Formats: sequence, structure tokens, C-alpha cells
Amino acid sequence: MTNSVRAVVVDDPSPRAAWYAIVATATVIAATWFLTDRSPPSLAISAVAVAGAGLAAWLVPRSPGAAFGVMLLLAAASGTTLELPPGTMRLEHPAILVVAIRVLLERPAYVYGRVRPVMWIAVAAIAYVLVLALSSALLPPAPMKSLLVAMWTALSILAGGLGYVLLAREPERGTRWLIVAGLATAVVGVLIGLLFWLFGPEWNFGVHGASGPLPKVTAFAWEPNLYASFLAAMVPFAVAPLMTRVSRGGLAILATLLLALALGMTRGAYLGLIAGVIVLLLMTAWRTRAVRRVAIAGLAVGLLAPAGIGVYTVTMPHPGVALGPLSSGVSAPDDGDPGSPGGESEPRSEAEAYPDTVQYRLERVPIAMDDLSESPIIGLGAASFGQRHDNPSRPGTPDHIAILAVAVLYEAGILGAMALAALFILVAVVMLRALRASAAPDDTAITAAYAASIATLLVAYQATNAIHFAVNWLLVGAALAWSVAVIRPQPPEPS
Repeated sequence: MTNSVRAVVVDDPSPRAAWYAIVATATVIAATWFLTDRSPPSLAISAVAVAGAGLAAWLVPRSPGAAFGVMLLLAAASGTTLELPPGTMRLEHPAILVVAIRVLLERPAYVYGRVRPVMWIAVAAIAYVLVLALSSALLPPAPMKSLLVAMWTALSILAGGLGYVLLAREPERGTRWLIVAGLATAVVGVLIGLLFWLFGPEWNFGVHGASGPLPKVTAFAWEPNLYASFLAAMVPFAVAPLMTRVSRGGLAILATLLLALALGMTRGAYLGLIAGVIVLLLMTAWRTRAVRRVAIAGLAVGLLAPAGIGVYTVTMPHPGVALGPLSSGVSAPDDGDPGSPGGESEPRSEAEAYPDTVQYRLERVPIAMDDLSESPIIGLGAASFGQRHDNPSRPGTPDHIAILAVAVLYEAGILGAMALAALFILVAVVMLRALRASAAPDDTAITAAYAASIATLLVAYQATNAIHFAVNWLLVGAALAWSVAVIRPQPPEPS
């Protein structure tokens, strides 16, 4: 039994405290469910969100790495939401809040000591959130909707900071939890794809566009791009161990991730995967000079990725549905806007043609730039493009910008875009310093995997706008915790 497991299993509270915790959890679950539509699915989601928050808070002093893992698993299910009177709640939101309260109230000096090495990154993050909140309060046609998205973004960035603090003492656990979350998402995606192959399109749980020409697995993610992009970002963590030793288990994990990624069938995720694998291989080859190992790892991805695409073409499209865009490489735009919490999506008619998503995205750029002239310095507010423009293909449905770089500039202006760019530049600097400081090949591979994973998402998100989801920032927090631990020895934790 490991020390972390022993801490969780042996260090049990007294029976009275346990009963208090059970009653309090049940009460909060009931209260949360009462604020929803009171359906059985809402009860299940309320139970998972509240119980997950309680578990994460309880784990903070006992096994902070496991508390990070709970938040990550909740955040990975980005499409599982509850509609409450103030707005949309995601599974991870209660956990972020209660963990933040516990960490900040119990150990403020410890938190400050951990944050000091990444202080300028924290300043850049705060600056971005403040500019986004200011523009959201002043300029959108519906300021409260934009402020809710800005608050959601702030919560997600806070999750990244909490992840960094929780993993400061045991940064290696961040990598393990990322692999667990990626593998869990992949297994669920493969199972959904298998069930859809057997019983679809009538059975379509977790499948986007099930009755159309290009069905895509989403599993529990918000939409196919997020599902596939997350899996693509987890691939470097499966490839990294192959740099030092090739094992059947490692190849099986890699194959599962790539197969599940193919079932999402989004080109943005594949472009991100290519960019991430290139970053991983180049950084590892530069530091280790193990060209042969790097070549083997690259070959494994190169062989398994097309195999996953082949499986998709056999399993997902169903007989009697014209493939159309599939054969030409054109995929459908996403029906939902990841920037608008709680936005409802109207399903497309099976007979409705899918437009080219590249054209769909580029058409919004000149419109966005024209709008931005109104407030180029601080932007026009979070998720405000859809408040000003309807989707021309579906009148009455809010439109959205599906290119991250354009969306950030539109929503937070020049100041916000500069702050966010500075944040990621500083993160890259820290990871490069860690790469130089890595002595063991395993450390080098993990550092490179973090850099590759973040690069994967930044490239993939040029086909969507998902920077405000917590799972991204938990990855950044884990990357910083690992990098800082490699660069400098950690001071002893105060008792």
C-alpha cells in the first residue's frame, strides 16, 4: 500500500464526523437538485458534483495529488452540466470552490511560498481575467451573460492555480492523473463508438450528429472538438515513456488514445496532435540525443493514428446515410458554442448540408474585426459575438467565433490578448528551464510531454474556442508544478 493510499484509508475521521459529512453532503445534493429541473439525470449530476467536491476537499490535507485527480476527472466531463438560476454549473465548479477555500484558509503562507516562483504567470492570469471582466461588464448587449462566462473563465484559471499548489509536493502524480483521465475518456469513447456501431443511429448517447453523414463521439465532453483535443493532448504522456522503454502496456495505452481520438474525427485535434508530437520529439532528441528511441516513438504514433481513422470509417457512418463531406475531408461545424455556458443547440436536419468548417470559421473573422473597432483595447466581452450576431445558417441561434486567437482578441482586446500571450510565453520559459535542468531521461521526456500537450491544445483550439474550460488550466498547473520541482528543490512543507 502506497503512502498516499494509506493516508486516505487509514486516516479515517471519527464515526460522528463521518455521519455529519454524509448528512451535509446529502443536504447539499438535495438543495442543488431542488434548484434544477428535478429530473433523475439532474439528481445524478448533482450527486456527482457535490460528492466530488466533498471528496476533493477531504483529500487536500491527506493526499493533495488525489484532490487534483478528482478535480481533473470532473473537469474532463465538460459536457455534463446543470442549469441553475444563476447560470450553468459544471461538475468541477463546486470542487474548485471548496478546495480553494480550504487551501487558502488553512495554509495562506504555504500557498504564497509556492506561488512565488511563478508570480509573473499569476499576474498575467489575473490581468487577463480583469480585462475580460471589465469588457464583459461594460460593452456586451447582455452584460450578465458575459460576466457569467468571465466568472467561469476565472474559476477555470483558479483551478489551474490550485492544481499547481496541490502538486507542488508530489508533481509526478500530476502526470499519472492526466494519463488516468485521458485513458478513462478514451475507454468511454471507444465503448460509445462500439455501441453506436451495433445499435446506432437510434442509440446515440454521447454521439454528435448521430443521424447525419458524419457522426462523432463526444462521450461526456461539451462537443467533438473538446473530446478529441483533450485526447490529442494526452497522447504525449503516452508517447513519453516509449522514449526510454517500449512496453506492451505503453503501446496499448497509446493505441487506445489514438483510436478514441479518431472516433471524434476533428481536423483541429489532428493538427494539434501533429504539432504536439513534433514538439515532443524535437525537445527529447535535443536533450537526450537518443535519436533511435525518438524515431521509434514517432513511428508508433505514425502507424497507430491512421489505423484509428480506418476504424472510424468502418464503425461510425451507418448504411443509408451519405458520407458526403467524409470523403472530401470536410467536417461539420460544432452546433454548440463552447464559450456560452448553457447554450442550447438545435440538432441539424439529416438532409441539411454541412458547410466547410474552414470557410465557416474564416467568414467570422472580418465581422469580428469590424466589431472590434468599437473597443480594440479591452475588447467587447466574453461570449458577446453571439449576442450581436445570429448564426446565418440557423436564424435565431447565437453565432460564435471558433478560432481561439480571434476570440481572445474580440473578447478581451489588445490588453487581454497581450496578457494571455505573456502567460503562455512565461509558461514556455519555465518549461524550457526545466528541460535544461532535467538530468534523467525520464524527467526530460515528461517535461517535453507537458510542453507538447500544451502546444497540442493551443494549435487544436484554433479550430474552436475552449480556453476557458478548467481541464486546460489544470494541465497548465500540473506542468508548472513539475517544471518548478525540476528547476529547484522544494522547501519542506510546514507542519
